[in-house]
Amino acid sequence: SAPDLHSYCLEALKDHLTEGSTVLDVGFGSGYLTAAMSKMMNDKGTVIGIEHIKELYDFGLNNICKHHKNLIDSQKIVLVLGDGRLGYKNRAPYRCIHIGAASRQVPKDIIEQLDYGGRLVMPLGEPNDQYIYIIDKDMNGKLTYKKGLSVCYVSLTSAKNQLNNIE
Repeated sequence: SAPDLHSYCLEALKDHLTEGSTVLDVGFGSGYLTAAMSKMMNDKGTVIGIEHIKELYDFGLNNICKHHKNLIDSQKIVLVLGDGRLGYKNRAPYRCIHIGAASRQVPKDIIEQLDYGGRLVMPLGEPNDQYIYIIDKDMNGKLTYKKGLSVCYVSLTSAKNQLNNIE
């Protein structure tokens, strides 16, 4: 994602990136947003980053280790190779979730892993008609959707489809 989109998403998540929180970054890619989320919690929380393509996983891990290896070593940042569409149940629930790929709808597993009072930021829509949405889950589990910026993201899909450029 472009740096301005990273800053937009971080701004939307800032009130939920609180010390001691557990957060999820789906499609962590370069690792930049994952590290920024940890820093916004003063490195006093846990950021789980999940990536489904090994080369991207390695790229993000190497980037984070350049300046923040201590966060990997102390497990303040935990990186997982897996299908982000399923979230990561082992560390749920999450105070906030960022998804760096677009979907026509929010994956059910992701919504289930979002904590009550939590926030999800992700692009939603058709390939040529996507918007960043800020989705809040209240204490009763009710979801509220707020439409944000118009964007153009890669699709939230399987590794096989992404590698073969299939939507």
